[in-house]
Amino acid sequence: MTAVLYAHISKESCYEVGHKLGLRGEVLRLFTYAGTEFKLTMDVDEATGRAVVTHVDDRLVDPRS
Repeated sequence: MTAVLYAHISKESCYEVGHKLGLRGEVLRLFTYAGTEFKLTMDVDEATGRAVVTHVDDRLVDPRS
């Protein structure tokens, strides 16, 4: 079975990460929106409840990584 979930991160958390990365000005402002929401598509094993992420924002996740 396939499940779709959305993960949310605050702009403040993204700002802090961007600042630690050394981003400044307009680049930092834009980065604060980069991770505020992710769409996760997962295959769920109905017998065990085990879920494996297959796509992030509709992009295939490489199973080798």
